Amino acid sequence: MVVAAISIIVFLFLVYKVWTFYNLSPGRVFRHNYVEYKLDSLENKNAPSGIEQAYISKNYKEVVQLARSSRNIRDNFLLAHAQVALDNAAAAVQAFRKVVDMSYVAGGSTFKDAAEYNLILSYILNKDYDLALEQMTKLKGNPVHQYHDKMTEKLFRQVKMLKWR
Repeated sequence: MVVAAISIIVFLFLVYKVWTFYNLSPGRVFRHNYVEYKLDSLENKNAPSGIEQAYISKNYKEVVQLARSSRNIRDNFLLAHAQVALDNAAAAVQAFRKVVDMSYVAGGSTFKDAAEYNLILSYILNKDYDLALEQMTKLKGNPVHQYHDKMTEKLFRQVKMLKWR
């Protein structure tokens, strides 16, 4: 009787693991971890720029058009989030990478940590699992990073499972 009960529990556990493996998708991992950037219209004491106005009104195509040639870190951060909203993972990767690079050149930025985290999520969405794992490991090894705690074993496991698929 005990052996039968243990067998059933083991069987159900294996079914759950198989179901989890086949139900996992880059989009699902991304949506579970991504937080849309909310730009408050009152955040800036000055009148919002055209890019900010377009982002607030969720006119993401206009954000992309206006921010393409911008050298402003904030504009490029909004551009990256607009690319995510438009389901353009490859462009989001490029835009988040540009924000990170610009932040290093500027000697830091309030957007650097968020851009690095969102770059990882964009890598996952774009199915660049090796790059995502590499960046996740760097972030996990930096205890002062704002998103250090988001690099959980569960997220590592999910990305590795996606890589195996």
